[in-house]
Amino acid sequence: RYTDPMVSVQIYSEISDAAMQQNPILDPELTTESLTLYVRLSEGNQCMGIEAVDLIVNPSPKPVMEDTYILCTDRGSALIEGPEGFDSYRWYKKTGSGSKVMGNDKNVTLNELGFYELETSYIYSINGNEVECGNKVSFQLIPSSRAVLNNIEINDFSNNNTLTISVSGEGKYEFSLDGLEYQNNPIFSNLSPGFYTAFVRDREGCGITQKDVAVMGYPKFFTPNGDGVNDYWQLTGLSELFQANAFVGIYDRYGSFVTQIMVKERGWNGTVNSKTMPADDYWFKVQLVDGREIQGHFTLKR
Repeated sequence: RYTDPMVSVQIYSEISDAAMQQNPILDPELTTESLTLYVRLSEGNQCMGIEAVDLIVNPSPKPVMEDTYILCTDRGSALIEGPEGFDSYRWYKKTGSGSKVMGNDKNVTLNELGFYELETSYIYSINGNEVECGNKVSFQLIPSSRAVLNNIEINDFSNNNTLTISVSGEGKYEFSLDGLEYQNNPIFSNLSPGFYTAFVRDREGCGITQKDVAVMGYPKFFTPNGDGVNDYWQLTGLSELFQANAFVGIYDRYGSFVTQIMVKERGWNGTVNSKTMPADDYWFKVQLVDGREIQGHFTLKR
């Protein structure tokens, strides 16, 4: 600022205006890109000179961040990566009394939910001095977690076997029975009897919970003729891992006990004490470890 009270200072955007003393810039605040201004110094009616002043406007940083980031609460911390291309970084957590500095590196590790700010800066050298030009962006750290598997309800031995997965947790979850194709609905219908793995995946990447399950069923017939196809009758979904101590009894049409099938065996081959049993309908009774009792019938074909 020029302080000589005898000298007047006027600023112009064009040198011709400065020479003619017309169209001076009167607003003390000027919003503009880089340009050259012209300063006219006058004493009375005498022009003391016109000087060109280069006004350099350096770009302000414009950091871009997501509005929200995820803290997997069962992991304890989240790594937040700052945007590329800035000279300095400052991370702040907003508190009731102001802001708390959380870090000065490009990336920061956070372990508390809440609202945060990232201030990025460009550093310019002006007249031998470093000048920092900064800007801030806000974001929120919100919770999610890997699912806690509460229960898997299976309705099997039916024409429409279903499986329903019940979970709890802080996340939003999707469900799968093969680990490849996921769905938002935790209910799976029209399942063939057999073994499955139930997968529950957090949509925000906090992890996958899984459990092996069995949907039980039985073949409607078998043909024990030694051709390697349908030679044994056995419940599907039984194994040494699932219902290992289940009782499976076979009965004839009159209710007489025929034989018992052990879970670890391949199944019944249509014989009893090396005697071939006739082609007919047979009944079975299953007593499962979980307390269920299932009855049904099948056909032995020859």
